[in-house]
Amino acid sequence: MKALIVDDEPPVIAVARLLVEWEKHGIDTVLTCTDPQKALEMIAAERPAVILSDIRMPGLDGLTLIERVASISPKSRTILLSAYSDFSYARRAVQLGCVDYLLKPLTEEGLNDAVAKAAAQYRQLCAQSPLSASVQAQNLFSLYLNSNRSAQSFADLQAAAPFLTQSVCFGIVCTWYLPVQSVDLNRLSNKIHAELFARHTGVAALLGARGDIAVLLAQKPELEKSCEEYLAAFADQNGLCLHMGLSDAVQKPEQWETALLQARDRAASFDLRQSSPQVHAHSRSVSPLPFYELLDPQLDAAVQNGSPARVKAAAEQFAKLLQDCSDLTLRHLDNLRSFYSTFRMRAARQADRRQDCPPHLLPPFNLCVSGTNGHFCAEIFAQEVEKDLLLLAQMYPHDESASADLMLQIRQYIEQHYESTISLDALAHQFSLSPSYLSRSFKRAYGEGVVDFITRVRIEKSIELLCVSDLKQNEIAQRVGFSDPKYFYRVFKRATGSSPAMYRLKKGGPQ
Repeated sequence: MKALIVDDEPPVIAVARLLVEWEKHGIDTVLTCTDPQKALEMIAAERPAVILSDIRMPGLDGLTLIERVASISPKSRTILLSAYSDFSYARRAVQLGCVDYLLKPLTEEGLNDAVAKAAAQYRQLCAQSPLSASVQAQNLFSLYLNSNRSAQSFADLQAAAPFLTQSVCFGIVCTWYLPVQSVDLNRLSNKIHAELFARHTGVAALLGARGDIAVLLAQKPELEKSCEEYLAAFADQNGLCLHMGLSDAVQKPEQWETALLQARDRAASFDLRQSSPQVHAHSRSVSPLPFYELLDPQLDAAVQNGSPARVKAAAEQFAKLLQDCSDLTLRHLDNLRSFYSTFRMRAARQADRRQDCPPHLLPPFNLCVSGTNGHFCAEIFAQEVEKDLLLLAQMYPHDESASADLMLQIRQYIEQHYESTISLDALAHQFSLSPSYLSRSFKRAYGEGVVDFITRVRIEKSIELLCVSDLKQNEIAQRVGFSDPKYFYRVFKRATGSSPAMYRLKKGGPQ
């Protein structure tokens, strides 16, 4: 896909090009233009998927450009950029099919969210998705919720979505408990929007930093059952378990905010261990997690002991307590994250006080309770916590004999896999260690760094091959783990004082 940035100020173009992760959104070509008249010619020739345009430019403003785009490249999605917070501009832009209205100075998050939304709409329009009939309604809904809640803006929304003359319900689809790297929230929101709109009319928009998806639904008999059927079908088709909180029906737009909060509260009460999608249309109380006082000393002891077996047992106990408790909801997840974050910071401070070295940087860690399918999995959770506890344990000065045993395992691994691609980072990952800890401990144990040891083992193996085989120099380089023969030559000569050929000749090896 292509994108076009139109602005009479080159610095704005440069900023937009820099801040947007174009490839992530499926855009491989970024065009630019400072002249809006020439931009129209480029749009007609290139048919870009996404257009970012300044709203005030000499000769042709952004609103007029959008109107022209509708006739020459109707599937192109437009994002307007402006230094002026004027709702009349924004309302008119949305009426013309604009995806978003961004105020300068531009932000990385705002730009990427808008481009992601525009690219998703373009793909769906190209695929003749049901979303094409409701793009304007979705954009107006987002504008109404997030900026101006005037009578006029609601009238515009009502005109695009006539079902708003009836009683409506809000549904909140919670996604923030899912692994971030496995879910494209913008694409997910647009997918749900398109499918619900086709099913029984609904408008969806992303809300809040956590990525909750708000769905506005016309009230009808058995709405709860219909939503449950949709989520079940979604899970079957996409392998992702989602839950929805459904508000009571409301009739007036001024009641929407209360309905949104109600839907979000009900969504936060679903059990993370529930393996099938559910719609929660009623509030329920949940019990607090009872085990923090029991768990905290166990985690502390495991980290300070440093034994992999002790750490593994603590992580598994953590997961078991979650699996066995009476409730495990999104409300509990907030408390869990707060508890674990506090524990990690305390462990880091204690470790720093025990060592004669500068304070360690605490590695980032997101306490995620679900796998890629959205189900709570005690085994996966235990594995992730175990890895983090091991990293924390490395910050403490543990028993030298235990460390020596681990370094011996690493040394033996290098000696057995020297022909493979081995790096400090790869070894650290293999043995669940931080690179800095591995580097320090290995050098303390053997008097040389990991990389130096790998190189020495490879050179020693190459010497053996030079003396007992008739393999060519390039073949020997490959056999011992050097992908670049020239680099092998330099390293060998530096280590032995001779070239490989000369060394073979001096040692009487096969010619």
